Amino acid sequence: MPEEITKEIREENIAEAIYDNPDAMRLLKHIESITVENGRLVIMPKSEE
Repeated sequence: MPEEITKEIREENIAEAIYDNPDAMRLLKHIESITVENGRLVIMPKSEE
């Protein structure tokens, strides 16, 4: 992605609207991390202890 676009994305809180969505919040409680590795989105679930 061009630097201008990535700079704008870094400055935005793209998750802000999630806090107002109860369904999304229930889902996020089960996620440990979300990263991008080698161009792929990697979602790691929390371990069930």
